[in-house]
Amino acid sequence: MTDNSEQIEYWNGSAGENWVETYPLIDRLLEPLSSVAVTHANAQAGQKVIDVGCGCGGTSLKLAEQGAQVLGVDISAPMVAEAQRRAQAVSNLTFGVADASTTTYTADHQLAFSRFGVMFFADPVAAFSNIRAALVPGGRLVFICWQSLMVNPWIAIPGGVIQELQPAAAPPDPEAPGPFSLADETCLRETLTSAGFSSVSVDSLERELTLGTTMDEAMLFQTRIGPLSSYMAEHPGEEGEAAKAKVEAALSPYQNDSGVRMNAATWLVTAQA
Repeated sequence: MTDNSEQIEYWNGSAGENWVETYPLIDRLLEPLSSVAVTHANAQAGQKVIDVGCGCGGTSLKLAEQGAQVLGVDISAPMVAEAQRRAQAVSNLTFGVADASTTTYTADHQLAFSRFGVMFFADPVAAFSNIRAALVPGGRLVFICWQSLMVNPWIAIPGGVIQELQPAAAPPDPEAPGPFSLADETCLRETLTSAGFSSVSVDSLERELTLGTTMDEAMLFQTRIGPLSSYMAEHPGEEGEAAKAKVEAALSPYQNDSGVRMNAATWLVTAQA
């Protein structure tokens, strides 16, 4: 597949609706990573910024607080509608439903930013080339993406439980559009270089994430987003509930007085147009 039609369909269905329902929890979960990425982006007052894969607008709002003129784009209409609702009173922030990999932008942006929004492109080189074309010479690309599944137990452990329940299921293609498609550092660098970027910097950013302040909150996230949510949608009733119980048991060793806490590993990426 050379276009993003599959991802567009996915994020405009139940996945997008589930994200809207749980975005306060997701924003809180990702805050230890988001705050570092937004600070690193260092958007300046008066700069034009594109927030790629803006979701429900959390990072777009943070960038706008820095004084930049921000355009948040996402393929998910439900998420963009929620982002627009949240930003009604913010004059330097607009949102649009758009595929950042193909939409033509004016070449006058100083910064393209993304928090986990650039791993879903069917053709990453073409997509990043298109994003580069929106930047002024010397403009910056700053994003965070996930490192490999094996160093992200917050998703690997629940995913392993589901894999055990579906032993015949083929493992996902690591290069297919999805959360871990840019996990390989060498391939990531090659993709950005092939897209015309220079001065590519890839730094490891690791933090402990709070999946929930309680186990119930952590399981709300699991049942709305990720491998358990998909399994429960396909296996309603007792089978799905049994899977939920297995995931909860697998997460229980990570619960303490402050919540369910697990390590996460990302790449903090910077490149220049």
